[in-house]
Amino acid sequence: MITTAVIPVAGLGTRMLPYTKEQPKAMLPLFVGNLVKPTLQIIFEQLYKAGIRKFIFIVSRGKRAIEDHFTPDYTFLDSLRKRGKNQSIGELSGFYKKIESSTLLWLNQSLPLGLGHALLISRTSIQDHRFLVHAGDTVLTAPFEINKMLEICNNPNLKDVSCICVRRVSDKHLLKRYGIAEINSHFLISRVVEKPTHPTSDFAIVPIYVLTQRIFEILKRLPQDDSSEIQFTQAINHLIESGLTVQAYDIGEIRRIDVGSPDTYHDALSYSFKI
Repeated sequence: MITTAVIPVAGLGTRMLPYTKEQPKAMLPLFVGNLVKPTLQIIFEQLYKAGIRKFIFIVSRGKRAIEDHFTPDYTFLDSLRKRGKNQSIGELSGFYKKIESSTLLWLNQSLPLGLGHALLISRTSIQDHRFLVHAGDTVLTAPFEINKMLEICNNPNLKDVSCICVRRVSDKHLLKRYGIAEINSHFLISRVVEKPTHPTSDFAIVPIYVLTQRIFEILKRLPQDDSSEIQFTQAINHLIESGLTVQAYDIGEIRRIDVGSPDTYHDALSYSFKI
């Protein structure tokens, strides 16, 4: 069973300045019905509903607001109770119960060396053969889709198979903004490319992955690139070249909500009502 998730939230969020000068990008608010929640709380609750119980947050200096938000504060609930804010009490109490029935680890990425490096930091904290990786700035409008993905991945026959979420995108401008996956007729991934100048596939990568421990062996051997980062996409390609299977999981028409840049965040606020 896949019960561990790594959630990288250490990025500087430079595209969302000046908001992210003091506040982490993962704490940007989104609508959920008539409530407003931080993006990261929505991700946490979706993963909890899918059976994840160990959460490894990769953070950096200046991300204290995240840890504060995920620390139950019952004194605050008492204050709300005195003011008759019963709906807010119920919502926060439910959130606190999920936190207290989970294991939360906070690991520090002291230098911005990319997603590959962030995953390497988590390697000694993961005991399971396979685990989930979920970007801290992306939400699916259909939370049950993660359940479906994990149900497939929990098949014992697929214990050595990695999986990447994808979504077909016809707009080449958008494809250039994200990574793409080249996929064969059996829906196996043959190559991934980060922000391609000339996209060779119309399947955009949705940054939700199921990985095996083998990824750490590859990441440890990878050198830093010209920007001093350990590239995760390069590690995935090495995984494929070594003969291991990387399956594509198509989320279909389900929308990916992305709070990573001003234009995508504008759309995210509009579509988050559908969560």
